[in-house]
Amino acid sequence: MITEVHDVLARYRDAVYNQDVDAFIALYSPNVRIFEMWKAWELLGHDGARTLSSVWFASIPAGEKVAASFYDVHIREYDDAAFVSAYVRFSGCTPDANGHFTPVRHQDNRITWVLERVDGQWLIVHEHTSAPIDDESAKAMLHREDLVEEGAHKIWSVRPEQAGDQANVHGINAAAFPTLEEAELVDALRIDPDAWIDGLSMLSFDGDRPVGHALLTRCYIDDVPALALAPCAVLPEFQFTGAGTAAINGALDAARAMGEKFVVVLGHADYYPRFGFKRAVDHGVRLSIEVPEEALMVLSLQDQEEFPSGTVRYAAAFGI
Repeated sequence: MITEVHDVLARYRDAVYNQDVDAFIALYSPNVRIFEMWKAWELLGHDGARTLSSVWFASIPAGEKVAASFYDVHIREYDDAAFVSAYVRFSGCTPDANGHFTPVRHQDNRITWVLERVDGQWLIVHEHTSAPIDDESAKAMLHREDLVEEGAHKIWSVRPEQAGDQANVHGINAAAFPTLEEAELVDALRIDPDAWIDGLSMLSFDGDRPVGHALLTRCYIDDVPALALAPCAVLPEFQFTGAGTAAINGALDAARAMGEKFVVVLGHADYYPRFGFKRAVDHGVRLSIEVPEEALMVLSLQDQEEFPSGTVRYAAAFGI
């Protein structure tokens, strides 16, 4: 089940990868207490988060990136508090001849977060990172080799859905969401000739195994043809590894190559802007139902295109 707390993990991963101190600090409550592994017994507040991230990012060799990948994530979310425990692999990545960053070394930690909801936003109020100590050497054990090796920024293979993929697509969506609603939505859209566009149901693969899915179907902004991005899903064990990003980018690239101009998405405002989506309300695009303004976003696939203003009309299967 994908929750709002999952966005915190994704934003943490992006802040670390981009070495963005301000984005890192924005994850934390002003009252945060951090139990860090290295040197300091504790770091307090935004000043502590700034010290942690500034010193850490400054230590990364020039030209390198650090990819933070979360595994075995456990989340308990309540009205105003949430608890996260996970393993996190920090992979040092260097660029290859094509400019793609690949892991060359890594270390693993355990991480526990307590979060509080402040003005509708989840903030980390306590963080504790640790690693077990080896009995004989009395040194921290920083490599857990049974974690998945591929990090958040591996190069995923993607391709459009083909004949025989329907069961896999259904299974990915059924596993990623708490009900079968999204999986059944894809099935309904597939048999709607006015909605389905061959080549825009995209799968990402771990080897030969399909693990991520993103779908674009026909919608309209008033009478202007556009595409709706939904649903997007990743098998739970591959979430936060980049499999979903790869599927979405693959679908958007395919749509762009077809000459499609506009995409609409209704989703988390902290996630979709990384693909170029902008707030729809700022461009006169709206829905016939009430949704938070920041949740409805639009993307121009052709840079020179201006967004049409009007009301989004989804395919009938969406029920909007």
